[in-house]
Amino acid sequence: MTYPGTDYFDYGPLENKPRYHVFVCFIGDVNRYIASGLFPAERDPPMIKINYADRFLKTITEVIDMIRTPCLKHDRTVLMLEDLMLQLHEQEEPCGKASSYLRPAFEKLMSEIRQKIQREWNFDREADSMNLSLIHFRRLFRQFSGLPPQQFLNQCRLQKASELLTGTDFNINEIAEQVGIGNAFYFSRLFKQKLKLSPLAYRKNFRGG
Repeated sequence: MTYPGTDYFDYGPLENKPRYHVFVCFIGDVNRYIASGLFPAERDPPMIKINYADRFLKTITEVIDMIRTPCLKHDRTVLMLEDLMLQLHEQEEPCGKASSYLRPAFEKLMSEIRQKIQREWNFDREADSMNLSLIHFRRLFRQFSGLPPQQFLNQCRLQKASELLTGTDFNINEIAEQVGIGNAFYFSRLFKQKLKLSPLAYRKNFRGG
């Protein structure tokens, strides 16, 4: 991965092995990410080695798919891009043991997310409410829950969606709305990506009676 502000770099073959190239261009003010700690102000050399390449490639492939999908909210793509930067940041500065006094606050938040999946959650605001930087908040959330905040929210939404598919006659649009994913196309795509079946196929296979 090349670092912002670098106009040129040179590289050769890697032990005669093929390289996999993925390009995502950022536009806008990078100072926001520097201020949050996702990007250091300077970097030398201007490249970052990806320690967990499979995971990183999976996330960036999802980002590219989202960019190519019409009618999706831009903020979802931004969250995925921020998750990529968080992965890079965490691989270089491993998170230490989380402060135990914050566990109750995070457990309360996770409980609220499970109960209010329809809500438009703003994790920047949740971080502020705990007097934490966004990057520290996301680190602790992942340590306590096993997932980044947005992925945890998606998991809760899909779990509820699977219950509605097998236990009600709601159509896909209604279920997407009830679990807080207003775009039915994105809901169906996310559902199939995570559960390996389309919502209708899931209903057909697992509905009782």
